[in-house]
Amino acid sequence: SCVISNASVGIRGNRATVALDDCRVYENVIGAHLTGCALDATASTFSRSDNLGMYLSGGSGTITDCVFDGNVSAGLWCDDYASHGIMRSSFTNTIDGSGLICYRYSNAAIDTCTMSLNAGHGALVHTSSPSFNACTITDNSLNGILCRRLSTSTVCWTTISGNTIGVAAESGAFPNLGDEINENTGNNSILDNLTAAVANYSSGEFPLQIRGNWWGTAPPAGRIFIGYVRYWPYLQAPPESGIGGRDLVEHEEPMPSMFRLGHSSPNPFNPVTSVDYDIPIGGGSVDIAVFDVAGRRIATLYSGHHDPGTHRVTWDGRDSRGRSVASGIYFVRLDAREFSASRKMVLLK
Repeated sequence: SCVISNASVGIRGNRATVALDDCRVYENVIGAHLTGCALDATASTFSRSDNLGMYLSGGSGTITDCVFDGNVSAGLWCDDYASHGIMRSSFTNTIDGSGLICYRYSNAAIDTCTMSLNAGHGALVHTSSPSFNACTITDNSLNGILCRRLSTSTVCWTTISGNTIGVAAESGAFPNLGDEINENTGNNSILDNLTAAVANYSSGEFPLQIRGNWWGTAPPAGRIFIGYVRYWPYLQAPPESGIGGRDLVEHEEPMPSMFRLGHSSPNPFNPVTSVDYDIPIGGGSVDIAVFDVAGRRIATLYSGHHDPGTHRVTWDGRDSRGRSVASGIYFVRLDAREFSASRKMVLLK
């Protein structure tokens, strides 16, 4: 056991074997910086670092029963092919970032971990495909899990709630939350997230596989999906905490018979509003965008193929470059085959 504090780097290792048992590493700039190391960390705490609780570049090993709490930028950053088993550990209360970051081919196996109350994402995954099993990812200020850049993470038996979006995919990422082939997916409980349970910003042509999960109600209610997803069959009740107990419903409620664009809500709004829309049986290509009173395209909310069903899209008052727009009147418009409709929205700051 050890106690390390008030250092630039609390623990530094380079291609070494590092064993940490019952250590307290706190109030450093970086708690631990390990490059290419074989790590065995057990029952240790990495807290209140000015930057990172721990940074791993490459290497392998295990992190078990550890606590990463109250760090500024991230609890744990795995980088450059870091390949670790992370078990029964918690990533909480990050002040200005995410609880856990997996970056550049760092494919950790994350089992029975907690990512909660972080100012950023519970877990940020970039060009990596870690697996999440039996985790609890709740009450993070942004997404529960954000997957970027070709990530194909798998998620199973995990509870994701109280975040802005439960799981979001962008920039070509396709996390697998549930399909009918991979047994290490599905049986998740994804509910009570503020904006959506799942958002596919990666593609309008290819769906996210999110089958065999519990969405809080059966059938899923509240139009909780953004973008192209395949969520059926879905669970009728929360999954049991073990193998089995899947009670699946094969398909959602009857499909709409025509295109429809609803009114935005809230309206007036500041800074976020949502609008519901229907895609009839057969689906098709649709374009949903925001325009100003001069007819200029401000932001694209969805463009591409869409499955049939009732859906919801959200606008956060920003243009296509991510800049906040001025107060005023805007229009959301849906264009599809032989259909076009628009609705007025008022942004008041």
